Amino acid sequence: MIPLLAAAHLALWLPSGSDRIASRSAPVQVLTLDAALAMERAHQPSLAEASANVRAAQARQREALAPLLPQISGSVSAEHHADLGQSQALAPAASRGQGAAPLGDFGTGNFGLTASQVIWDFGAGRSTVAAAGAQVDVESDTLDATRLGDDLAVRQAYFAAWGDKRQVAVASESLSDQVAHERQVQAAVKIGTRPPSDLAQVEAGVASARVQAINAEDTYAIARAQLIQAIGMPQLGDFAVVDPLLPAVAGEGLPIERLVTEAMAARPDRRSLDDQIRSAQLSEQAAELAWAPQISAVAGVSAEAQSQVPESNDWQAGVTMNWPLVSGGDKLARLQELHAQFDALTGQREVLDQQIRLDVTQAALAIRGARDGVSAAGTAVQEARISLKLAEGRYAVGLGSVIELDDAQQQLATAEGQQIQEMVQLDDARAQLLKALGRPA
Repeated sequence: MIPLLAAAHLALWLPSGSDRIASRSAPVQVLTLDAALAMERAHQPSLAEASANVRAAQARQREALAPLLPQISGSVSAEHHADLGQSQALAPAASRGQGAAPLGDFGTGNFGLTASQVIWDFGAGRSTVAAAGAQVDVESDTLDATRLGDDLAVRQAYFAAWGDKRQVAVASESLSDQVAHERQVQAAVKIGTRPPSDLAQVEAGVASARVQAINAEDTYAIARAQLIQAIGMPQLGDFAVVDPLLPAVAGEGLPIERLVTEAMAARPDRRSLDDQIRSAQLSEQAAELAWAPQISAVAGVSAEAQSQVPESNDWQAGVTMNWPLVSGGDKLARLQELHAQFDALTGQREVLDQQIRLDVTQAALAIRGARDGVSAAGTAVQEARISLKLAEGRYAVGLGSVIELDDAQQQLATAEGQQIQEMVQLDDARAQLLKALGRPA
């Protein structure tokens, strides 16, 4: 009896869920799932980081191409020489008065321009550029994979928030039913058809329902904060989610092997590994060609001017061959490193293939189980509503007990909560399958 009385006193001062909802004076915006995804794709920092990595890889590709393009360099120098008046005094005696020209002030200037162009390097440069281009594809695929992951995070956060919002409605409905039962029992106790203990029992139920409504509101608020984090917009104001209406995934009922085959071809993270392997192969090819000579054409022009001396011009052109014969073994070590990287990437792809198969299998089976769960939960809700109506009718005519009435109310709340969980699990499983298949939507 003491817990029942304590709960009854608690019901007197705890605010109801409807009071907490009514306390929000400002209307909140409605945030749909499509709008949340659009915001995430525009503001998520992880996508901005992945996009920057793509631009950096493109710049590295241009950097790799630069040595194959014409190279031009210029040089300019100027000097001034001053005679300090000691040249004759310090000169040897034998040279004095023998017609030696005195040293005076004079200046010199030099200008040079040199151009070079690689003619042939046996494909080493082209392999390096191609490897850098493969890295651009790697970063582009990584961007797509990041977008799929962020989309999944937003969908899961949205589904969780929607489920918690539905739980708020269930808790509010349960509280309203408990309050109605409390009035019914109060009237019966007042006329003496029911004992006071029934009133204490129902007041405890009201207090418990009120606490559950408060907790449901808090959980919904936390879910919205998690959705804001998934979107990547901390400045997003208050909002309410709506039924996401996620349709069935096309082909979700197909055999798992067909879904796995689609995922192997479409997953951007697998394409990224394929591109990394291709880049490693091209880099290894470039490293093998590093022992080959490089043939370049070179041309230059220079000019020199000096005070009281005619200007001197010069030009030259030719072909050079640079052949690195011995470099301390660094090229061999680089080749061994690239070969080991290729083996490591091949192993990573095998691991990823197994993970893709597992992702698709789990998501497909989860959809099938969740569909059955939603159907069963809907039937349970219907049966619980019938049971509650029967319990209310029995109590009204004096055939039922307040315990039976409370149990029926709890059974309905539990069934409705389970139905919401099954619906969220179905949406979540479909979102997981979209990512597992590499589909953006």
